[in-house]
Amino acid sequence: MHVAIVFVLKRMLATEAFQTLMAATWVWAKKTVAQWGTDRAALLAKQEALVSLEREVITNRATMDNAVQSLHEDTSQALGMMRGFYRDNPVILSQLTSLSASGQRKSAILKEALDLQSQWE
Repeated sequence: MHVAIVFVLKRMLATEAFQTLMAATWVWAKKTVAQWGTDRAALLAKQEALVSLEREVITNRATMDNAVQSLHEDTSQALGMMRGFYRDNPVILSQLTSLSASGQRKSAILKEALDLQSQWE
């Protein structure tokens, strides 16, 4: 995406420079020099907004990854504590045997946490 924006910007600048050079002898039918300047400013603003959004996505991804990892650790700890606490209660212990906290992917980790929550309720 960045390469395409750089290419478009270079072509825009070249066209604008040529038009400025030839403005006295040739009238451009499509855009004036001022319109090229406006378009260039708009393209640069969009590029800055895109870079800002990419940074935000990276930050949010890291935050989400940390939250999922924390949820996995909490689920694993809660399941271990519950198995130890209810080791003398065969009814509850049998319900806990179907649960695990060994997921590696985000979807598996979330499912295991939801399964534990639904069993507990």
